[in-house]
Amino acid sequence: MSDTAWRGVFLAAAVFNWLSGLLIMFDTSPLAAQAGIELARYDPLYSPFVGWFAIVFGTLYFIVARDITQNRGAVVGGALAKVGMFALVWLAVLRGDTPVTMGYLLTGHLAFALAFVAFLLRTRRA
Repeated sequence: MSDTAWRGVFLAAAVFNWLSGLLIMFDTSPLAAQAGIELARYDPLYSPFVGWFAIVFGTLYFIVARDITQNRGAVVGGALAKVGMFALVWLAVLRGDTPVTMGYLLTGHLAFALAFVAFLLRTRRA
């Protein structure tokens, strides 16, 4: 892929994180219920923290998109974070602690993690 395409991947990851972070920070369960989507229970302390971290990681992906050659370390951290989020949510699904729809929603994290690993394997270091 070209540098422009990789920048697009990281920009898409940034937007994905910013939007999901905002949705996690606030209690969106009434809207989700209207859409027929069952979400994990909103926690007034932990949900805003998780949402904030998603927004911060989105900002890191935006920084990577601006300069993909100098920010490879952030890509490693991002891949680890996305794999971790995917795994932790699916473990919660398997334990019955969160609805399976949450696992499906987290599939985007796995897709971005795989893209990040592909970037690290297919591109040169600066």
